[in-house]
Amino acid sequence: MATALRDYAFAQARVRARLGRLASRRALETLAAVPDQEGVLRELEARGRPDLGESVIRAFDDVLAMLAAAPGEVVARYRDRHEWENVAVLLRGAERGLRADEVLPLLQPVGALGTTPVGRAVAEAGSLAEAVARLPAQPYGELLRRVAAAAPRGAVERFRLEAVAEREAWERIWAAVA
Repeated sequence: MATALRDYAFAQARVRARLGRLASRRALETLAAVPDQEGVLRELEARGRPDLGESVIRAFDDVLAMLAAAPGEVVARYRDRHEWENVAVLLRGAERGLRADEVLPLLQPVGALGTTPVGRAVAEAGSLAEAVARLPAQPYGELLRRVAAAAPRGAVERFRLEAVAEREAWERIWAAVA
């Protein structure tokens, strides 16, 4: 009981410390009045929050540091959905023939694909099939290669691949809850 109370107190102290860094009502009204996305990003940078995606991932890391066992596993699996989103972005880029420098800024800085050489290699693929072949085996590469191999020759559909990867992400989250 004492350990649980100490853990709760520690977590609550961390949350209270973060509350001091939240934007005030006036700051939120200022952000709401900015007419475009670039202006909002400039305003956030001025307030010391330059990268929203990285901030979200860092927040997940902070929460994971406070949790253990099953609750930590659930949060870790939920964070992994960002890796699925990276897979979707890379597959869409490959399907549309986008250059790596057009795709890489859209990736979340998490997992094997985030901002790593592996993610760059997938982004540089010349086709959807090549992008699937370049994915690391885990968490989605092996599964998506099986789906692609089962498709009729030359008929690999990005939508099908994304749907399978998304379902796998949610299955992993639910498995962590069970």
